[in-house]
Amino acid sequence: QQQQQQQSQGGGPGAAPGAADARIVLEKCAACMNKAEEVVLRSPQLLSASLSSLPQGHDLAQLILQARMLVAQSPAREEAGVAYAQKLCRRLYDGGKFARCQLGGEWITASLASLNDVGKRVSKEVTAWIAFSDNDRRLNKEMTVALVNSRVLQLNSPDYVREMVKLMDMGRNQQAVDFVVGLLSHSLVEKRAIATGDCVGLLEALTKIAQASRGKPSDPVIRLLEEARGLARSGAQAVPQPGVDAKAKQMLAGAAAPQGAQPGKAKEAPDPPG
Repeated sequence: QQQQQQQSQGGGPGAAPGAADARIVLEKCAACMNKAEEVVLRSPQLLSASLSSLPQGHDLAQLILQARMLVAQSPAREEAGVAYAQKLCRRLYDGGKFARCQLGGEWITASLASLNDVGKRVSKEVTAWIAFSDNDRRLNKEMTVALVNSRVLQLNSPDYVREMVKLMDMGRNQQAVDFVVGLLSHSLVEKRAIATGDCVGLLEALTKIAQASRGKPSDPVIRLLEEARGLARSGAQAVPQPGVDAKAKQMLAGAAAPQGAQPGKAKEAPDPPG
């Protein structure tokens, strides 16, 4: 029984070899994140810079590439990717100077997007983590927009839709309604980073709120729904975003794939971290 317990914790002789590998990869990826923070914070001129403005081959882009390759080459690709994504998310929302400055926030978002290219389980985990977070995180428009536009946060996730519908409380929570309207107005209507098919659940929820309104529904809600219907009728597709991670993605696209590496089958996402 003791041997079985050790194995289930990843420490016994029969434990999956990927468990130890995932921990090692996580440590190396965390070192990349810490190095990126050091590079940004020690250079005052970088604090207000954007990732897309950096020269090709900059250390910050190389660090994104290095962490992505570590995960892609790991036998425990999905586990390592999810673990690093959780660490990146915590750093993004920890209120520290690195996450608060433009370049730091963009670096973290680009790192998450690069992991999403390796294993689709990453986006499931990040979406679930935010869906079940506190309201300060769920209603952080700047962070949410960045994750949505980078295709990391999936607005059609059943968990995300359910939690946001519950939070809007049929229009009684005006702050939550304003957040969802603002998010979709930006990512769907203005930037076209997503298509109407990517946010059906939220649009349906806003439609029900508008229909149930005893008085006149708020103008922003009506305007958004009309614009969304227009986009749906025209068959508008999401436009690839050239934004914050453009330079890093150029490097990632040009990098040789790890020899013999094949995309792993995404597993069902476990409960998000507390």
